[in-house]
Amino acid sequence: MERRIDTDPAGPRGAVDGWALETGPLVTAAWLLVVLALAGAYGAGVLWPYYANDLDAVPLAQVASGAHDPKGLWPAVGGPAWLHDVGAWSLGALLLLLPSAVLSVFALLSARRRARRGRVLVLALVLSVSVAVVAVQLSPLGRALASWVLD
Repeated sequence: MERRIDTDPAGPRGAVDGWALETGPLVTAAWLLVVLALAGAYGAGVLWPYYANDLDAVPLAQVASGAHDPKGLWPAVGGPAWLHDVGAWSLGALLLLLPSAVLSVFALLSARRRARRGRVLVLALVLSVSVAVVAVQLSPLGRALASWVLD
C-alpha cells in the first residue's frame, strides 16, 4: 500500500490554518447570482427612488428625519408600488452580505491554487460586491436611506 504525502503548503485539501471552504462551479455561480440580486434589489428599491425623487438635493439629516415620507413619493405613488416593498425587504437581506464577504475570503484562500481562474474571478467579484454594498450601508448616506425607507 502506497502512502501519499501531501506537499501542498496550504495544507490538506486547500485548508488555510484549518479552515477550508471549497465551492464547486454551480455553487459559486449561484452565490454570485444571490449577491447580485441583493445588490440589485437595494439599488432598485432604495437608491433609484432616492435619486428619482431628487432627495439628493436635500440634506441627509432631513431625509433621515422622515420629512419626506417614502409612501407619498415615487414609486409608492405613480409608479410600481411593489418597488418600495423591495427596497424595505432588501435592507434586511443585506445582512447576508457581511457573512458573504467573510466566506468569500475563505473560499478565495482555499481555492487560490487549485481553482480555475474563472472561479477565482467570480469569488473576487462576490467579495467586491459584498464589501461595496456593506460599505454603502455603513456610510452616512446608507444609514440615512435606511431610516428614510423604514419610516
